[in-house]
Amino acid sequence: MKRCLCALLGSFFLLSATIVAQGNGSYVNLSSVDGLIDGKIPIVSWQDVTFHFEYHNGDPVNKAKGITNGFELSATGGATWTGSYVEEFPFDPSTMFDLIWAINTYSWDGVGADTVGFGGSVMLGPGLPGGFTGPAIAITVNFQNPASDGETFCIDSAFYPPSGTWMWAYGSTVGSYPPDWDGPHCYELFEYVEPPPYWTVEHPSYTGDHCVLVVLDYAAEDMFQNPLAFSLVSGPGAVNGTSSSTCQYTYAPVLADVGASLQAVLGVESIANLGNPVLTTTNLNFTNQNPVFTNGLNTTTVIGMGNSGCAPPLVTDDRDCDPSTVSILSVTPTPDGTVSITDNGNGAYDLCFATTVNDGGILYEVIVEVSDAGPGRPHSTGPVYFDVIPVVPYEVKIEKTHNTFQGMHEIVDVVLTKGGEMMGGYDFMIAYDASALVFQAALPGDLHTICGWEYFNYRFGPNGNCGNACPSGLLEVVAIAETNNGPNHPLCFLLSPPVVLFSLDFLVSDDRTLECQYVPIRFYWTNCTDNSIAYHPADDPLSAVQGVSRYVVDFDLIGHIEDPNTGFPTYTGVQSECLEGGGPGKPAPIQFVDFYNGGIDIVCADSIDARGDVNLNGTANEIADAVLFSNYFVKGLSVFNVNLQGQIASTDINSDGLTLSVADLVYLIRIITGDANPYAKLSAESASFGVEDGVLSVDSRMAAAFVILEGNVSPTLLAENMEMNYAFDGWNTRVLVSKIERGAGFEGGFLSFEGNIKSLEFATYDGAPVAKQLVPRSYSLHQNYPNPFNPQTTVSFGLPFGGDYRLTVYNVAGQKVASFEGSSEPGTVSLDWDASDMASGVYFYKLDTDDFTDTKKMVLLK
Repeated sequence: MKRCLCALLGSFFLLSATIVAQGNGSYVNLSSVDGLIDGKIPIVSWQDVTFHFEYHNGDPVNKAKGITNGFELSATGGATWTGSYVEEFPFDPSTMFDLIWAINTYSWDGVGADTVGFGGSVMLGPGLPGGFTGPAIAITVNFQNPASDGETFCIDSAFYPPSGTWMWAYGSTVGSYPPDWDGPHCYELFEYVEPPPYWTVEHPSYTGDHCVLVVLDYAAEDMFQNPLAFSLVSGPGAVNGTSSSTCQYTYAPVLADVGASLQAVLGVESIANLGNPVLTTTNLNFTNQNPVFTNGLNTTTVIGMGNSGCAPPLVTDDRDCDPSTVSILSVTPTPDGTVSITDNGNGAYDLCFATTVNDGGILYEVIVEVSDAGPGRPHSTGPVYFDVIPVVPYEVKIEKTHNTFQGMHEIVDVVLTKGGEMMGGYDFMIAYDASALVFQAALPGDLHTICGWEYFNYRFGPNGNCGNACPSGLLEVVAIAETNNGPNHPLCFLLSPPVVLFSLDFLVSDDRTLECQYVPIRFYWTNCTDNSIAYHPADDPLSAVQGVSRYVVDFDLIGHIEDPNTGFPTYTGVQSECLEGGGPGKPAPIQFVDFYNGGIDIVCADSIDARGDVNLNGTANEIADAVLFSNYFVKGLSVFNVNLQGQIASTDINSDGLTLSVADLVYLIRIITGDANPYAKLSAESASFGVEDGVLSVDSRMAAAFVILEGNVSPTLLAENMEMNYAFDGWNTRVLVSKIERGAGFEGGFLSFEGNIKSLEFATYDGAPVAKQLVPRSYSLHQNYPNPFNPQTTVSFGLPFGGDYRLTVYNVAGQKVASFEGSSEPGTVSLDWDASDMASGVYFYKLDTDDFTDTKKMVLLK
């Protein structure tokens, strides 16, 4: 072992020492060592070993004015190291030793041996205080060469001759004393192989539904807190490190993973095992739930033989995320008709049976199955029943008329289109819109005129049990085949369908706002006896059975609307409370009647004046039209037997506004012979108008405007190059804006006034009428009408621009009870709210658009 001496900074440190003693209890000790492993120095780049030295002044009173200490670092076998040193005094030594404080190193290269010396001397400074004990210096080394394994490293004291030893000087009156040294200190060197990191949180297995995202948290630790790196070594999914010691594994499984053998292998590495990760394996097991039926099983649907019918919709739940399929497994016994199943597009399936006359009198069991495409084809099954009775249920339809003229009578037939059981009577309740139709009379049908049924009557309004919830028009028609009137008896109780039960005579309103509208006429229920037929089965002629609604189909054929749980009054058929019997001798009604709503289709104004098509065959200005028109002048209006009003309107062939004139016949002949061209039928132009701050404006160019203002008003003309005439007729001010000049016209704001508009009419330069629409100049939410209401009310709002809207109704607790959403062109939108199932009280309705929101209050009083 080679040893080198440290410099003791010169004898000037000890000039004040006149007394040299053997020792005064002072010492320099190795107080602690950091970085040893099992008492040895590891050979590894990341692990330093630090030696901490402690100084003790054995004189409890006097300070040490000068100190010299040196240390020698050496190793056997040529081991090399890197080294450093640092002062650890609890004070600044250059201040304590104010004359000089110095650190000298000799051969400080980590090869063979290194020396370092520490020394200082005072002039006025406090020096090393008497009795001081504490940290002084620290020396750090690091070994990296594995070839040094088994060698020895030592730290010992070093001194500079001729002093021959460490020395602390206390001054001439006290003397100088060498501090004791507890060394040398030697340690074995060994090559350290760091242990790899290890898993602290892992998952040997995972089981879950294949529709659920897998999220598993893992954790690992490293003995020396080295940074960790996580990876997915094999298997599906992904691994993301969430911190220096944790990671998260995620995987979105698919249906094909169900039953498959899958493993996720994760690895963790640190600096100790780069390229050789420590593995953990998770076995992945995925499940698939079988789909089930949630509604529609174990139901029985009654169908008359030869008819078609559908069971209540079959509703399924896959219970995870897979598409499911519903199919028919079997039908027992085998029918002559056809059983089919279809997806109705509303999350359910319709199971229907088209029977034949050979299927009657049999109860059929249909086994249906719902399945998905998972491994093993998970599925559920169940029965649905069809009872095909050897009779045909009744089917009653309200006629839907077409092209009805306003201001005219319209006869609407109520027709029995199916049914084979003998009838004893009927009681029908029918609702209509009294603002569009004025009921005139109900006319008995063939059962009275041919069979001689004995009683027929009708009345307006119900029995008062629907209050303000009643439709504006409501009538009840009752017929009885046999009454207690002696020996008179009807000749028959049923005719072969179709048969007109009765006819309704309505006068159609002449309100032109109703043109081109459909006015529904619908069956209505206020109690359990409404819309029922009394009949007796063929096998029991003395019985009397009440047949009530089975299906209710609305006039627009959008599908069945029957619902036994809406409560009275209702359009949805008989309610569940009516289908319970009253005990022995009081059987429950039978759902044996299908009702179809109808109505009156008011003709569109632009479809009834096909000029020149006198015979209304769709081809105008042909020889047949001329012959028929010529016959009119000889035989009169009786020749117009297709549609009187339409044929009269078609004779204005020369477009002079006069019909049935000989000039029209002459012009028709000229058209047929090629001497003249037919006048094109004028179609209405469209325009939007608005009133803002008393100014009436229109968004298209017009040639004339006729305005009626309420009261005595003095309007101001705003349109340039136009003329205005107006006069007060005693009630209203009539205003005409026009000009007899070629090309005259106007658009935009054209008239200023104070008052209200009662009517408005525009015309284009070509003389075409204008279909006008009032467009608000700003957004507005109007007060509902009526208010208070029970149970229906109308909410309207103005949209100056087209776009989406949402109207939401809240109760006083802030809970949403109804919502309407849609899109609209500019104009006024009206929405009806039926609060039949709401409690009396205050409600709030809020309008939201892209650029506007407002809230108002309304009151429901029942």
